[in-house]
Amino acid sequence: MDANLQNMLASGAYAEAVELCEKLELDAASDAGNFAYSDVLLACYLILNDLDSARFLWKRAPVTVKANEQFKGLWVIGANMWQRKYAAVYAACDAFNGTEQQRALVMAIAASFRQRTITLIAKAFSSISLAECCELTNLQAPDVLKMAQDRGWQHDAATQTLAPKTQAEAVSTRIGMHNINDLTEFVLYLEQP
Repeated sequence: MDANLQNMLASGAYAEAVELCEKLELDAASDAGNFAYSDVLLACYLILNDLDSARFLWKRAPVTVKANEQFKGLWVIGANMWQRKYAAVYAACDAFNGTEQQRALVMAIAASFRQRTITLIAKAFSSISLAECCELTNLQAPDVLKMAQDRGWQHDAATQTLAPKTQAEAVSTRIGMHNINDLTEFVLYLEQP
């Protein structure tokens, strides 16, 4: 494997790895079917939640690449992500069989998917049952409770529900000269006959 690519993957620089893999894919376009990093590119797309690019990579991949069991296994994970089948995503990740590096990428896919799911739960639910949260995150109840506590969520032991706390997004309220200029132009416009 390319040393730069290996370093990017080891450091978690998946966006940079995608750029490099796409460049390598274009360079290998003349040698049909011999793009050696299609599995890495697909895994990085899934880690970054770029499902459109993952789907188009699957569609443009030659038959020889699609025949690869690891590439197929990654696509099963991606297809389940596309269809929002949360339990199936984790099951496909657990069932994936590949090299140590491919397994590390699949673990990163599962971890990033779990983090996005937790963020989505916090935004979408004012309360959620502990069992449903366990199912959506593929974590056991004690792990979900620890995660909830770390995030400041409330747990009602009597009803076994969690009340997610949304993370406040930073809103820029800085006022600068450009705001004053815009306001001045707007007032002048309004005062015209």
